[in-house]
Amino acid sequence: MCSPFPTMPTIQKMLPRHQALVLKCYPRLPKNSSADNAQPNSSELAYLLYYSSTRQEKLHKVGAFLERKTQNDVAKWQSARVHVTLQILTAMLEHAEIHRPHGFAIIAPSILRIIRQIINSTNDISLIEATIATWDAFCRWQDCLALAADSEYRTLFEEVVRQYGDLAQNKPKKLAKSTQSIPEHDALRMRNAGVTAFKSLFVPGNVERGWNIQFNQSFTSVISNFQNTQRKAYIAHLDELNKQAEEEKESSRAMNGRQSIATVRTYSQGPNSEGDVDPRAAEGTAQDADKLEEEEVGLLALNCVKAVFQSDNFVQVRGGATAFTRTVAEEVRRDPSFAVEAELLFRLITTWTPVHHRFNVLVTAVDHLCRLPIETSDASMEKGSNLDVHDAFITMIHGVLSENLNFIGLSVMDVLLRLLDHIIRLATTGSRANITSVRTSESMIEQLKDCIALLAVHVYYADQVRDMIAAILLRVKAYAAINRTFSLRQSARQPPTPPNATTTNSMKNGLSAGRSSPTRSARGSTISSQSSSDEARTVAFEMITMILEYANTRVNPSGAASSTNKINKTRHLVPVGTWEGTQWLLREPSEDVRQSYKVALQTWAKYELDSSSDPEVSLDFDAEDCIGKLVEKARPAAASIRGSIGHHSHVSHPQLLMLPYTTVGGDRRLSNGTGTGNNSIGTGTDVEGERTKPRVTAKDLNDIMEGKKRVPLRVRMVEGGENGIGAVEGEGVDMEQVLATLKVASERPKREPLMSAPPY
Repeated sequence: MCSPFPTMPTIQKMLPRHQALVLKCYPRLPKNSSADNAQPNSSELAYLLYYSSTRQEKLHKVGAFLERKTQNDVAKWQSARVHVTLQILTAMLEHAEIHRPHGFAIIAPSILRIIRQIINSTNDISLIEATIATWDAFCRWQDCLALAADSEYRTLFEEVVRQYGDLAQNKPKKLAKSTQSIPEHDALRMRNAGVTAFKSLFVPGNVERGWNIQFNQSFTSVISNFQNTQRKAYIAHLDELNKQAEEEKESSRAMNGRQSIATVRTYSQGPNSEGDVDPRAAEGTAQDADKLEEEEVGLLALNCVKAVFQSDNFVQVRGGATAFTRTVAEEVRRDPSFAVEAELLFRLITTWTPVHHRFNVLVTAVDHLCRLPIETSDASMEKGSNLDVHDAFITMIHGVLSENLNFIGLSVMDVLLRLLDHIIRLATTGSRANITSVRTSESMIEQLKDCIALLAVHVYYADQVRDMIAAILLRVKAYAAINRTFSLRQSARQPPTPPNATTTNSMKNGLSAGRSSPTRSARGSTISSQSSSDEARTVAFEMITMILEYANTRVNPSGAASSTNKINKTRHLVPVGTWEGTQWLLREPSEDVRQSYKVALQTWAKYELDSSSDPEVSLDFDAEDCIGKLVEKARPAAASIRGSIGHHSHVSHPQLLMLPYTTVGGDRRLSNGTGTGNNSIGTGTDVEGERTKPRVTAKDLNDIMEGKKRVPLRVRMVEGGENGIGAVEGEGVDMEQVLATLKVASERPKREPLMSAPPY
C-alpha cells in the first residue's frame, strides 16, 4: 500500500530538522556556472527563517551546522556553496525577529567564526568580498552592550576587526597560506574590501558604539591608503572628488523626487558590480586602470574617515582623534614628509566633526603634543625625529586655528596654559641642542606664539582676551617675585644657596610655571642664563601684542583684516588693572625686554584703552609710575580712591577698612601717625584747633582686636538722652553701658518649617 506522504531520500530522513532545512536552501548548480550567480532557494530560505524565528533556541544549532559546512566547503574550494551560506546568514540578520538582542546574541558568535574562517583559509578574493555584505548587516544590528559583557565574544569580534584592518593596509598582500604576493589589481580589491568593512563599523544611527583598542590599528591601515607621490595634492584631489559626488547625489535626488518602480535600476550583484565600471578605465592602459582603482580606494578611505568623525557619538569622536594623533606620530617618525598630509587631513577631520564635538579633536591634539618627549632615549632613533613630530603637531594645530571654524565649548585658558608650558620646554631644550635643533625650536616657538594669538580670534566669552593676557602677565609677575626672593637669600647667606629646581627653571625661562606641578616645572636644562630669561620675557610680551592685534584687526579666523579696525563688540575691554604690578619692567637692564613691554603697552592703549572722555590720553614711559599716571588720566574716580586709600593697606590689612571714621562727609584717609597714650589711641588737634581723626597704625591692630586698646566712637550723640547716656563728639563711650540698654527678646521667634514643595 502506498504511503500518502511523499518519500524522502534516506540521507535526509536521518538528518535533524534544522540541518535538513538548511541543506534545502542550497540550489543545484550546473558544472560551468559562476559562483557569483549562486543564490539560495527562496521558498526554502523563507521557511528556514520562519523556523529560526519561531524556535530561537534552535539558532545555536543552525549556526554550528553552518560553521562546519563552511569549513568543509572552503577546504574543498566550493565557492558557490560558501556564497549561498553568506547569503543565508545575511538574510537571518535582516529578519525582524532574529536581529533582536536575544536572537542576535545566539547567532553572532557563529557568524564571526564563519567570517574568520573564510578570510584565513580561502584563496578566492571574491569570497572575501562576499563577506562584506554579511559583515555590514552584522554591524548594523550588533548589540554593543552584549559585546562589552561577554569577553569571549569581544575577543572574537576584535580578531575579525584586526583581519579586516590587515586587508585595508597599503602593503603587499598574500592569500591564506600562500608565500607569494598577489598582483597589484588583486591587492587593490582586498584593500577595498578592508576599508569597506571598517567603514561598516561606524553606522550613523549607532550612538552606543565605543572605541575599541583594535580600532587603532585598523584606523592606521585606512590612513595608509592616502600614501601617494603627490602627497597633499592627492588628498585635496580626493576631497574635491568627494564634494562633486555629493553634489551630484543631491542634484539627482532633487530631480528624481518620486520615481516609478518600472524605471528604477536594480542590481543583481550589488551596486559595485563589474557591469558598472568607470568608462575612463577602457580608454587607457592597464596601469591607467590601476590608477583609477587606486583613486577609488583612496576616495573610499576618505569617506571612511569622514564616517568616523561625522557622528554624534562623543566616545567615537574622541577615540578617532586619539587614533589619528598616534598614527601621525608614528608615520612622521618613519617619514617626516608625512606632516604635509597630516596637516590637511587634520583640517578635514575637524571640519567634518559636528560643531559641539569639534573642540574635542583640537584638545586631543594639544594633549598629545604636550605629552610628547622632546629628547628620545631610543638609540636607534635619530635625535631630530621627535622635533619633527612636534613640528607636525604644531603645524596641524596652527592650521585648524587659522580656519573659520567654531570651537564652541573649547577651554581656551587650558589650551593657552598648555601651549605656554610647551614653549618653555622648547626654549629649555633648544639652549643645549645643536644648531639645526635650535633653528627648528625657534621656528616652532614662533608658530606656537601665533597659535596662542589665534585663540584670541575665537572669542567665546566676554572676558576671554583679558584672561589670556592676565595669564601671561601673571607668570611674568611670579618670575619677578621669585627673582627678588632669591636675590635677598643670596645677600643674606654666605655662601649663597642655589635655588631649587622649580626656581631655576622659572628664572631660566623668564616665565613662571604658573599652576604647573613641580615635576613638570623641573623638566629641562639645569643651566640657567640671564639671556634666556630676557628672551622668554620678550616672547611673552610679543605674544600679548599679537593677541591684542588679532583680537581687534581680524574680523574672522580666516585672516581677513578689518578696514575700520574696530574692536569686537561681543567682548569686554582689557582693563588697566591687568597691567598692575608690571611697572618694574621699565627698569629692566635688557633693552629688548623694555622695548617689547612698551610695544605691548602701546598696543593695548591703542585698541583697549577707553579714551572717550579724554582722547589725548597717552603713555609716559619716563614717568616714575607709568601705570599709575595712566589710571589717573583715564579713570579719575578710580584714581581718587587709589590715592586716598593705600594699596598696601588693602592687601596687607583689609581689617583696617572696618575701623570707625569721622563724621559722614569727612576725610576717609587712614593716617600713619602714632598714638599719644599707652592704653588708648590718642587724638590731637590741628592748626585751627579742630579735633582730628583717630590715628591708627597697623601694629595697633592686634591690640585693638584683643581689647587692650580702645578706639573712641566718632559719632554725634544727644547729651542726656532717653536713658541718660550721652556723649559729645571726641569723648570715649563706655560700650558696656550702651549694650546694657539694648532690649533682648525673651525667647526666639518660631522658625517656619521648610516647604516640601514649591509654592507654584
